[in-house]
Amino acid sequence: MKSPFPGMDPFIEARGLWPDFHQRLMARIADSISQVLPSRYVARLGHRTYIDRINDEPDSDATHFEPDVSVLQRPGNGGTASGGAPRQAQGGAVIMHSAPSGSEAKEVYLDIFDLDPDRRLITSIEVLSPANKRYRGTGWKQYARKRDVLLQGRANLVEIDLLRSGRRHAMEEPWPESPYYLLVARKWESPACEVWPAFSHVPLPDLVVPLERSDAEMRISLQACVDSVFETSRYWQDARYDEPITPPLSSEESGLLAKAMKQA
Repeated sequence: MKSPFPGMDPFIEARGLWPDFHQRLMARIADSISQVLPSRYVARLGHRTYIDRINDEPDSDATHFEPDVSVLQRPGNGGTASGGAPRQAQGGAVIMHSAPSGSEAKEVYLDIFDLDPDRRLITSIEVLSPANKRYRGTGWKQYARKRDVLLQGRANLVEIDLLRSGRRHAMEEPWPESPYYLLVARKWESPACEVWPAFSHVPLPDLVVPLERSDAEMRISLQACVDSVFETSRYWQDARYDEPITPPLSSEESGLLAKAMKQA
């Protein structure tokens, strides 16, 4: 079954399907590129791993933790921890701190290398994750460091944002008023970038992949990659299209979904 949306299906994000979708989409893009990539280049999937802490301080360069704190002292027991002998420290009872909680995040990306004459990074392709758009969080900082280096002209960058929620990284000009976008930064044009608005109610723009300046750019159907992942992964079984989502659908998206549900 196909998605009722001709562009990006917002229910993938809203129903918690994004981690699975992200990995499958990156693999599908890698396969599509490898089929047409000139022989001097290779496309390789990579990943970065870090501990993603939801309670990262959003307004500070340093991570701020608010651990659980308890004083092991009961009224009248002289500072005795439950079931044990009294534990004392200078200045009063021992205070127990909990380590900050977090989960391991693993983000997949795609790098294209030139093997002639030496292995050199030419283009990096990123599909942003929710953590990359959580302002000043761990994932934000991890990606921002890589992004800043590439936008200085070290290599080409292709950035794909298919998430409606979160905060976009800063640019000199305002971002387009669209839920999604595709960005291409060619190293010889740095810091200039090309940005294509993207939506749910119309097909996604083609993915433009620059290589070395002397080689022709590749064009990959991003929509075909998204559609293939949606169908083979059977996301319609988890979508629950009859229930509202957050952020809410636009009027165009709501009308499109209503029409598709009537025809189903």
